[in-house]
Amino acid sequence: MKRQVVWSECASRELERQVRYILQENKDAALKIARLVRETGQKLGDRPIGRSGRKSGTYERVLSGSSYILVFSLEARTVTILYVFHSAQDWQHIMMSDEDDSLY
Repeated sequence: MKRQVVWSECASRELERQVRYILQENKDAALKIARLVRETGQKLGDRPIGRSGRKSGTYERVLSGSSYILVFSLEARTVTILYVFHSAQDWQHIMMSDEDDSLY
């Protein structure tokens, strides 16, 4: 059963921020990462495969060949992309923050 893939505002903003940052140095790399992240997100609708997330109720999908990770949640008919991380980011600060639900 194919699930609908929905991007949270937070995930969309973070992807845009990451791509803008990379664009400053390398346009081709920025476009490649943007494409890889979007395509991987869409594929989760077909096969929502990932490890258990660091925050309860989430899953994480490492993007092959990159340092990026998609955080997502599953419902019966929907995959929600919650956040896009680069492995160099401060995960503990972002993932463990229960005070700011706007992160997800």
